[in-house]
Amino acid sequence: MAARVGSMAGSGLFSFADIEKKISEGDGIQKLMPTIEQHVDEFLRHKLGKAMPVISMFIGDKTINQLKAVFMKELEEILPATIKAYLANLQQDLDIGKIVTEKLAAIPPQKLETMIRQTVPAELRQFKLFGALCGLIIGFAQLIFILCVI
Repeated sequence: MAARVGSMAGSGLFSFADIEKKISEGDGIQKLMPTIEQHVDEFLRHKLGKAMPVISMFIGDKTINQLKAVFMKELEEILPATIKAYLANLQQDLDIGKIVTEKLAAIPPQKLETMIRQTVPAELRQFKLFGALCGLIIGFAQLIFILCVI
């Protein structure tokens, strides 16, 4: 069962293409930009001055804002390609099917059964009732067939 679920997860349920599309299309990158801008601002205002004290004497707020604008524009252009390359490498290094298979195989069968019963109690009960109904119908069909043949 673990191998089947792992194979299913690796081939269809989890797609790096979907992740890439979600991040690179629409506002995925734009959601990252405020956090990145905050880090760039922190770098230009504080860390750069500590690393290179001479530079901090010559740049003020206006220069920092101009530098930040240039950096942010460049980052908006290179982030989609960078994320795409990272996800391609991650896809090669990460075998989702194998990970899911190993994780499921490591769970004791009793615990897995308990987890499934807690997750899908109503569906499991309906499945059992459907099985019982099918058995009843098949039993009646066999009874009718036997009575007609005799």
